Amino acid sequence: MDKELNNLVFQREEKLFQIWYPESVMRIFGADSIISKLGSFHRHMRSLVLRLFGPENLRLVMLHDAQRTVQTSLLSWLNQPSVELKEATASMIFSITSKRLISYDSSNSDGNLWKQYDALFQGMLAFPLYIPGTAFYKCMQGRKYVMKILRKMLDERMRAPHRESVDFLDLLIDDLKEEKHLMNEKIALDLLFLLLFAGFETTSSAITATVKLLTDNPKALQELTEEHENIRKRRVDPDSEITWEEYKSMKFTSHVIHEALRLINIAPIMFRKATEDVHVKGYIIPKGSKIMINPSTVHLDPTIYQDPNAFNPWRWKILG
Repeated sequence: MDKELNNLVFQREEKLFQIWYPESVMRIFGADSIISKLGSFHRHMRSLVLRLFGPENLRLVMLHDAQRTVQTSLLSWLNQPSVELKEATASMIFSITSKRLISYDSSNSDGNLWKQYDALFQGMLAFPLYIPGTAFYKCMQGRKYVMKILRKMLDERMRAPHRESVDFLDLLIDDLKEEKHLMNEKIALDLLFLLLFAGFETTSSAITATVKLLTDNPKALQELTEEHENIRKRRVDPDSEITWEEYKSMKFTSHVIHEALRLINIAPIMFRKATEDVHVKGYIIPKGSKIMINPSTVHLDPTIYQDPNAFNPWRWKILG
């Protein structure tokens, strides 16, 4: 909970500390998941992810995919008497990420893939008791179901004639076919499994909490609304798709996002392990010790943020 120690852990990652997660988490995400990889292999896997989700693809493809999906989802909400915002937002985000990862069309499916991932989240926070009827058991059964679907997709693509890469699964297959590839099929499937989960769960939690924060702060909501209405007024066609320049011009929107993430802490804890004895502030962290980092202690530190528990997007005009 010490900000200086937190900084040391992140600055000396792969030297004094390495990524570590509890066994129950690794059982859910797979022993070959990217969260268990270190060094050059971790960097290689991350570079593959950035090829699809990096700034260039965000600018050219994902921004428009996201807008179209959001518009479709919001229109569908109009016919419902009420909306469970967290669930509806998670489903919406899953539609975007699953399309980019595995070309999965949620609108033409029975929703089973999404439902299994929803069960996974419930089981992650449960006691890891693998007995029928428990949340953790349902979570692991959900993993088996999803992995079966992903395995079938991978096998079908591997047997099909080569095609130009259109999603992340294609990129993984290209990597698997390299002569000196670092990837194998099990690692590729675990990576897909993790990205499908991480993409929608953290984002939907952040969006839901942000809506609540804005609801409780009419002044911030008004300024945010005005920023977006002014963008539409400057367009030749008010209903045209968003441009990259418009996205980059949303200054107050970025302040709202920064402030919401500061308060929400979508990753409330992070795990690391000491790779050698670490001497800090007169203490010794023995080699092999597990460390649980709590970002809230920094994000809500009154010596850094005035009135830290208040939702104040305008503070980022000064900090930025």
